[in-house]
Order: sequence, then structure tokens, then C-alpha cells
Amino acid sequence: AFFLGSERMLPTELLQAPPVTLSGRFPPQPAVVNIDPNLHNNELNLWVEFNNGVATALQLETGAGGGQVTRGWILLHKREGSTEEGSNTSNVHAGFLLGLGLRGHLKVLNDTDCYKYLRSEHDATSVAVILGMAASRLGSRDAGLTRMCCVHIPSIYHHLDLEVAPPTQAAAVLSLGLLFAQSGHRM
Repeated sequence: AFFLGSERMLPTELLQAPPVTLSGRFPPQPAVVNIDPNLHNNELNLWVEFNNGVATALQLETGAGGGQVTRGWILLHKREGSTEEGSNTSNVHAGFLLGLGLRGHLKVLNDTDCYKYLRSEHDATSVAVILGMAASRLGSRDAGLTRMCCVHIPSIYHHLDLEVAPPTQAAAVLSLGLLFAQSGHRM
């Protein structure tokens, strides 16, 4: 919350996510303990990197002082992140998408962009796109987004044999709640 809206968006520069710190101190001892990332499974870092991406996007300033977030700027982050070596940038970018959605910036993405993200079958990216798009259109009852959410809930289309990851299903249900917020519509 300390950095919320503190970073000015520049259309020609990428917003860099800070590296994840794997060290800490256990009071009352003053010693700093470092965790070796090679000693545990890399999947344990998935949601840590995801939340790091969310925090990075939430730093963006909105309103008159901040720049205008464009479709090209968002997609540039995806391309640049995929060329970097080292950390798992797809998790960071997925969190970045959710953070942009929470700030209302994912409205600039079109249906084709959403489809390309969802087609990647990366659970964190699917969760981020579905929740981020719904958060950007809170209470709008958008028909296209409603269909996108319903496709990811197998119990709605029980006659089809769909395999959807549990986190994606939960995100789709929550997104329907966001899309129909304060509408009184029973869907």
C-alpha cells in the first residue's frame, strides 16, 4: 500500500518488477537467513512471482498525472518479458496483467488479445486475464466477458467434456460476480 499509484507510466519505458528477495530475519535474533532457491521446487515461487507482478502494476499512477496505458504498451511487456533470461517471467507478467485489471487498464485489450493469453494454457495467466478483465468492467454485465467466464466453468456446459484447472474455474466464478455486481441480475 506504500507504493500504490506512486510510479508514473512512461509509454516508451517498461515497468520493471523488482527481484524477489529470498532472505529474512527471525526476531529476536539479528541474523539474516538466506533461502537457496535450488533447494526447493520452482513451483513454490509461482504465486510469489505472480504477486510481485501484481504489486508492480499497482504502482502505476492513474488519472491525469499518469500516462495512458495502451494495448501496445501491455503487449510490449509480454514480448520483453519473454526474451529475458533467469526468472519465470510468465508468472510475473500474469500478475502484472491482474494488477492492470484491478486498476481498470485492461479495457484496452481486445478479444483477440484475451484469446491469445488464454490459449497459452498457463494457469496464472488465465486467472489473471479472466479476473483482470472482469475487474476492469466491474458491474457492466458485458456479454462477451460473460461468455468467456462461462466457458471456463464446466458445470455450466456439462454436456461438453472440458478440462479446466481449478484456479481458472474459481477465477471464472468470481469474475461473473464482478461482472454482475450490484445489478440484481440472476444471469
